[in-house]
Amino acid sequence: MVAHFGGLDILVNNAAISPEQDRTVDDPDADTAALDRMHATSYLGVIAVIRAASRVLRADGYA
Repeated sequence: MVAHFGGLDILVNNAAISPEQDRTVDDPDADTAALDRMHATSYLGVIAVIRAASRVLRADGYA
């Protein structure tokens, strides 16, 4: 991204997946492994992007 666009000025970080297409999170029959994957994407994915972006932003003097 940096090589293509020349830098990073702002980060809008949003990631989420649905655990199962036909079930909601509060469904008692929802698969726990699917909920774990949802959590990993929705939470840890956001953190991974923040970490990567912070290196670029700091190098450019934003933080």
